[in-house]
Amino acid sequence: MFQKPFRIKSCNVMKGSERKRWKVLLLDHFPAMSPDDLNELLPSKGDVSAIKLHAHCGASVTVVTLSKNPMLFELDGAVYPTVYALWKKPDMLQSLTTHPQVFSKLKGGADLMLPGVVLRNGSQYGRTSFGNLAKGDPCAVDLTDNRAAVAVGKTALSSTEMYESGKRGKGVLVLHTYEDHLWQMGEATPIPDLGPPFPTGDDVQEGDQVWANDNDSNAGVASEDRVQPEVSLQDSQTVECKSNLESMDELLYYCFIKALKTSARNVDYPILVSTFYGTHLLPGVPAGHVLDLKKTSYKKFGQFLKFVREMGLIDVKQLTKGVESIVSVCVDHPEMRRFKVVEEDVGYGGEPEGGGRRPYEPPQIEELYLVSAHTATFFKLFGYGKSSPLSGPQVRQCLTKYVKDNGLNRDRFVLVVHSPCFITVS
Repeated sequence: MFQKPFRIKSCNVMKGSERKRWKVLLLDHFPAMSPDDLNELLPSKGDVSAIKLHAHCGASVTVVTLSKNPMLFELDGAVYPTVYALWKKPDMLQSLTTHPQVFSKLKGGADLMLPGVVLRNGSQYGRTSFGNLAKGDPCAVDLTDNRAAVAVGKTALSSTEMYESGKRGKGVLVLHTYEDHLWQMGEATPIPDLGPPFPTGDDVQEGDQVWANDNDSNAGVASEDRVQPEVSLQDSQTVECKSNLESMDELLYYCFIKALKTSARNVDYPILVSTFYGTHLLPGVPAGHVLDLKKTSYKKFGQFLKFVREMGLIDVKQLTKGVESIVSVCVDHPEMRRFKVVEEDVGYGGEPEGGGRRPYEPPQIEELYLVSAHTATFFKLFGYGKSSPLSGPQVRQCLTKYVKDNGLNRDRFVLVVHSPCFITVS
């Protein structure tokens, strides 16, 4: 969200009534906050300002600053604390912990993948392993050696869905990180040392694999410094290991980004949602897969578009009452930059019987002749009627047989002495 410079539209000192409104918003989003916590973030007396800015992906964001340090930002009606606020109040958000190697990828615009989430060593893997988060909840990301937040975002799945996925797929959609342009708006203070997130001795489990969602520069590093590729649809075994719901969600997301990057790349927007889905998204379904919207968690394409719109990938509007159109695409979005087509043979539909996808066979074109009214009497001798289609070899065969049966051979020439119709043969 803030990896690239943004444009500030307005900056105003926050009045008392506006501060009260923001305190109400904070209590709505974070009910556990005490009055002292609210006053520390939004003091009644102090240099508190509201800045409205336009991000590079097209999103409109309102940022609240305290003494020029950004403390909160509002995006699409949701309120998120910045790393500055979380350094003051580390318990304001639930956190997911990852390795320091992954943070460099998060700073580059990658999202946090579940394989990169580190759980407490020795704890039993269960439904509470990822806390108590709902899908879309604000979430912080910290590191194994320091509980100070290094990134803020929203969950891509609920805690239960994270558990049921078997630590596969996206965990956090990152919106703001340490050292991004929002952090640079403030005093640019370094990360404070708040101690490890786990008690001493709870180190990373041996064999834990770590990677973020970044195709361009390998999204993370395994525990033995081996490069781990992003999960792709080309590996059918990986897809089969996932739950049907997650696999179909991933397939839909993959085909959507692929359509934006390939067939719809040079489309003149706006384009009807129905046209985009039928003309660009469906033809990009990889061979051997069938996309079924009813088997996704979104159920309807409109709900999925709402999700990607919140990510800042596209903008959707009703240009005609009741008819939605995609009006713009954020081509500089990190998801667009990272995406690469992984399969070679692309097509829509299921796998044919017998396994594998049938290779494309071009149509066979053959030149044929129709028996006309003038030649119908002749070809009738061989069982062909008017308008019967004949190939070149069949016509030649009829003529050769007629010549031989009537003894019309004269060396290399043919003599016609009597024929039911006028035929010149040489």
